Amino acid sequence: MPGGVKALISLADYLLHHRTSKFINIVCGFRGMPHTKNLNLHRLLIQPFCKSGFGEGSRGNMIRNKKWLKIIDKFNTPDTALVVSAWPVEGKNAVNHGIAWYTKMTVIEMAKKQKKRFVILAETNHDNKPLLLADGRVLVLRVFDNTHKSLYPRILRWLTPFNKVKRVYVHSEFGANGGLIHFAMILPFLALIKLMRKQIIFYSHNVIVDIGMLAGHLAIPAWQNGIFNLAIRIYYKTLSILTEKIVTLDPSLGAKLTKFVARNKVVSLQMPVEVKKSMSKASARKKLGISLSHRVVTTFGFVSWYKGTDWVVDNVPQTIDLIVAGGKSYSLANKSHYMEYFDKVQSRVRKSNNITLTGFVPEEKIGLYMAASDLIVLPYRGLMGSSGSWSHALSYGKPFLLSKPMRELLPTNVISTQKLVFGLNEQGAKYIEKVVKSTTKLNNFAKFSKQLANERRLEKLAVREYNELYAQTTI
Repeated sequence: MPGGVKALISLADYLLHHRTSKFINIVCGFRGMPHTKNLNLHRLLIQPFCKSGFGEGSRGNMIRNKKWLKIIDKFNTPDTALVVSAWPVEGKNAVNHGIAWYTKMTVIEMAKKQKKRFVILAETNHDNKPLLLADGRVLVLRVFDNTHKSLYPRILRWLTPFNKVKRVYVHSEFGANGGLIHFAMILPFLALIKLMRKQIIFYSHNVIVDIGMLAGHLAIPAWQNGIFNLAIRIYYKTLSILTEKIVTLDPSLGAKLTKFVARNKVVSLQMPVEVKKSMSKASARKKLGISLSHRVVTTFGFVSWYKGTDWVVDNVPQTIDLIVAGGKSYSLANKSHYMEYFDKVQSRVRKSNNITLTGFVPEEKIGLYMAASDLIVLPYRGLMGSSGSWSHALSYGKPFLLSKPMRELLPTNVISTQKLVFGLNEQGAKYIEKVVKSTTKLNNFAKFSKQLANERRLEKLAVREYNELYAQTTI
């Protein structure tokens, strides 16, 4: 164990044993106020939500909030799972990313089938009223702004009324919008949770072993690669010390992680699939104004170098229609190098006659674009996380092609993976054209997509996730 981590743990251990109330009050922003359960709960429930419907600070609203005080107390048990994650925002044109939907579909499934209780600490939005879901087994509290400096103190503050909860599940991208500063503070944040005597299970949605893979994505000079790679190694080593388990959403990502972390620390799951019904191609094409006679290839996801948007835009043959179903990356939108990249992609699209850039596609319209497409293509330049776009393609049973860097996601026991991958070169572009124009190939690939979706269906994988991570109070 690194000396610095030992020192931090020893100091906090002393504070927890001898100065617990003062320590928690300082961390949570109470500045030495009496650390009593009722006072903390009232402060948590009234002050943070004065502008969002949780209370206006009046006596009347305090009385109304007694309901939620009782509910929170009901969830404050050793076998409750407390999850820090994004959670989907409801409503038309709501902007959500994959982590939010993953958390919701798995938590709701486990709560309903396994009768498990969950508390979700999620990001704020236009409506921050608490929610009770899954027959009262899931409590969603929208408590933090993932772009604000108060992100981590706010979450730590909300851990105090759940002092009996033994285990905290943290999803790696809940603070992604906060940029580099929030990323850098994740380890001290986890250390403080550990010092509260709670077990931490950390969902590492991305696994990076070489920053060079993201050079074009993050505009990192080649000479800095060694520095960043050293930082990555230190990050994973420290993460291993602070957590009970580190979870990845694909075995290939788990294998990468074992380069830095002991194998018994890693739990490799798979991205579950919710099988969905699709509208007819004719109806979808009519709504989008696309001729039924055209061959349509679609790539999903935020426009980015990592996802190969520029490659597919520059190389798609003129004989097929291309839909780029995505908009600006939420985590890079304010970076100058990214805006330059996005403008170039947009300029290329404007000059073409066969490419459509949709902008952000809300959840309710994903099925529309899936139904209109003949083939889903994911031209990623690297593999650092399980693809939500690929999961959507499986959900609708769509034929797909993956770039060679994504080959590790594919099983090898049903169909030759060679047939499902393409290179990011001229030959790869020709292969995409060949597949999308072959009805036989499309039918075969769609059959495989449906078979894979059945093997990874949510109902099956949620049982495994529960048994591996949630069934016992201690791991």
